[in-house]
Amino acid sequence: MKKLLFLLPFLIFNGCFLGTFKSAEPIGAGNVEKSVYFNLPLYYSSDYKNEAKASGTFYSRANLGGMVVFGASDNMDFGLRYDLAEGLGPQLKLRFLYVSPISVAAAGGFGYNFFAQGFSWDAELLTSSKISQYSSLYLALLAHHAPDYRNLSKISDYFDVKRFNNFFAVALGISFRNFETIRFPSGMNMEVVVPFDKYPPIIWGFNFAF
Repeated sequence: MKKLLFLLPFLIFNGCFLGTFKSAEPIGAGNVEKSVYFNLPLYYSSDYKNEAKASGTFYSRANLGGMVVFGASDNMDFGLRYDLAEGLGPQLKLRFLYVSPISVAAAGGFGYNFFAQGFSWDAELLTSSKISQYSSLYLALLAHHAPDYRNLSKISDYFDVKRFNNFFAVALGISFRNFETIRFPSGMNMEVVVPFDKYPPIIWGFNFAF
């Protein structure tokens, strides 16, 4: 029973991670940001969900993770990320174009998944636009290489996954930062992600910074 309770968070949230929770704007030299996030795949109908299951591309679980990001310069961030899909590893973001209010950046990193016993990686192209002092809209193209947790049903399957796959998606989100009257959270992201699959879900993601 104790073992099951310990494993419960991993079973509930051990799904494919497709998201970014990053705008193209860096956090600024000398700044540090810590955040937690989760994303949840949803299908618009049971028939559509069954089609995804039949095709072998059913995203069956949510995902949970966290990041610590350091502002290395006005155009570069680096940090460490852990989530239950891609594992633990470093992250880097470099803004290479800024024409106010538009920023364009490239981001990426890798991680080691201790359950699947293999390395994941991700590469992202980000563009964003400031829409106020406190918020930005962002669009991202995502390429991830990670354990394939799609269509798994048995508990034991989540600890025996050895197959890694490439995943591609597009993300659209809004980022809020620099709150003046609220201390916690100090910021948040809300995004939707659509994988490039035959029967893609809409993956809803939320990130809370502090």
